[in-house]
Amino acid sequence: MKSPRLIAATIVLALSAGCASTRIVDTWTVPEAAPQPHRALVVAVMPDEATRRNLEEHLAAELHEQGVDAVPSLQFLPDLSTYQRDQLRDAVHDVAVQRGFDTVIVSRYHGVATEYRYVPSSYGWYDYWAYPNPWVYSPGYLDTRTLARIETSAFDPRSGRLIWTATSETVQTSPGSRLPVGSVASRVVKAMKKDGVIGPS
Repeated sequence: MKSPRLIAATIVLALSAGCASTRIVDTWTVPEAAPQPHRALVVAVMPDEATRRNLEEHLAAELHEQGVDAVPSLQFLPDLSTYQRDQLRDAVHDVAVQRGFDTVIVSRYHGVATEYRYVPSSYGWYDYWAYPNPWVYSPGYLDTRTLARIETSAFDPRSGRLIWTATSETVQTSPGSRLPVGSVASRVVKAMKKDGVIGPS
């Protein structure tokens, strides 16, 4: 039977792993001052409509917590898969202008990559010094992770000017597995706040 302390530690590690499944790789903010968004249209261009809907809803909820009146584009554009690229650009622009949005936030899926990293052997403190053959708790191994890359950008719909952009990478348990959109939305909105795009000025 596991001790209560070990069970608690396991729970903490699991929660930490979930929160850390997305990382922000880089960000860029327009050099000159730009007004903060008050009413934002949230668009997620994803491989499937279910992931799109979930990400738009999570992003909108996270932005609401920061005082932004954010609305998922799903309310106006039910199925993005029916649009060609230029058609989608024009449709989003028309909705933003006609519905009075001052900002369009677009998250676009950029595919997956495989990351390889070596996890070294683990030694006990005393066993490490048992030269030349220390006793190893676990051998080293090569770990592979599938990373989904998403670019999220904020635009002024009237001028078309790019205000802010960030690239995020999210760990997927296996190729084709469900994207943890809650992690993506949380990290992206935190990055926007850190860069001064949203939140107290």
